Amino acid sequence: MRLLLLSFSLLLTTTATAQAEAEQQLRTVNPHWAAEKWAMVEPFFAYLEPTEDWIQRHLQLVEHDLRSRPVHALTAAQKAKRTAALDHLRTYWQRGRFPVNTYHAERTPYFVDVSGTHCAVGYLLAQDGQTELVASINQRDNYAYVEDLANKYPALVDWAVANGFTVAELAWIQPSYPPIPREMDEVGNGGGADGPIHVMKVSPDESTLYLAGEFTQVDGVDANSIIAWDGDNWHTLGEGLIGEVRALHFHAGQLHAAGDFRLATATQNCNIARWNGAEWIGLQTGDSGLIRTMATYKNELYVGGEFCTLDNLPIQFLAYYDEALQRWSNDGYVLDADTLASIPGVFSVDSTVYSLIVYDSLLYVGGQFDELATNVTHPNHLQYEVNNLARWYGRNWAPINANVDLFYINHMTIKDEQLYLLGPYFLDFEVMQVYTTDTLFSKVRCCGILQDEEPPLMYGYLEYFGNYYLYGNIGAAIRRHGFVNYPGW
Repeated sequence: MRLLLLSFSLLLTTTATAQAEAEQQLRTVNPHWAAEKWAMVEPFFAYLEPTEDWIQRHLQLVEHDLRSRPVHALTAAQKAKRTAALDHLRTYWQRGRFPVNTYHAERTPYFVDVSGTHCAVGYLLAQDGQTELVASINQRDNYAYVEDLANKYPALVDWAVANGFTVAELAWIQPSYPPIPREMDEVGNGGGADGPIHVMKVSPDESTLYLAGEFTQVDGVDANSIIAWDGDNWHTLGEGLIGEVRALHFHAGQLHAAGDFRLATATQNCNIARWNGAEWIGLQTGDSGLIRTMATYKNELYVGGEFCTLDNLPIQFLAYYDEALQRWSNDGYVLDADTLASIPGVFSVDSTVYSLIVYDSLLYVGGQFDELATNVTHPNHLQYEVNNLARWYGRNWAPINANVDLFYINHMTIKDEQLYLLGPYFLDFEVMQVYTTDTLFSKVRCCGILQDEEPPLMYGYLEYFGNYYLYGNIGAAIRRHGFVNYPGW
């Protein structure tokens, strides 16, 4: 008898421990798991097999409890809709495919994740045909809790009432999702940089990785704002550049740097320079203002940024180096008396340009602007509406269709023949958008944890020796050094 009692006591202890652990896990998934809610499902839980998928178990238990609640106060229509919705919820959790927390460092609700997987509440809405409401929440408040969504979206409350639910019940359904694990390797000896790294660039022969920003030392090596990595060792480029480097680009076979800096041998900023293998050579004179981006298009060097002049010429935000005239220019063509006339100011916007890239035989311009060629008054010049994104075909603008509101574009890159637009991380704008065939849509892949900046920004990524390097304002959840290696995209 004593052995039997001891065995029974151990069984009770083991069961109690398992249930306590389960209750804690469920509260991690959804903080609404108060003690009284656990008491409601505890008898049912005892019959379930152990699981490691606590999101699925959470939804299973919530569905069980919601079915057992009294519904006598509901109308016949509400009862029918509630039953149908709970049937959808059962299908959803049995399927076992849930959103992935792509770029938050802590557990966060995702209404729709980057691959289009809905959360449980989003799935119920979508199954009932509420696609516009789901899309609106996805675009503007994708990471908000149901209680906050209910205050902002009356249609969500209306749907809950019509389907026999309370907002509190929907809030209990909604899980939060853990951050995905990321394996990052430090570069070099792990010493990092003593200042921000704004840009990285791989040499055309893929033998060298260049890093630039605003630092004086990297991994214990003295370097002014730019340094090179060959996979084993660091190399300096002369005396470097004094100030801030924002862009690196290879044009005509030589490395070009742009930003807000001076040469080590100069007293005045030049803000754009090329490295000829032995020394830096400035490409303009005068403190023009910050140059943020460069690109080569039709064999000419293009630049964009916050500058007001180049070589003391009144050229703002955008320019290209006219090889024929040997000067910086923003000229473009208009039809004048049946002939093409070149006039200044056509290649211009009304505010900051952050990124230039050649895609589909056109030069794409991204930034924070809404007007093109603002000061051009020629009657034959065509004006196009823009939304921080524009494209240029050589000497004039081409119209563009952007079907969502872009807050602004901080960086652009091409992968798998698609143009990726990187921007600020706000509730109404994903970190990455994809532009293809005149259509813009959200498509975020793994892009690190971004924080501590207003707004938090991802500066870019590149591939070097089969690895993807992410750089920008990378937070403490990964590293503070500003650059890391990510083995997979």
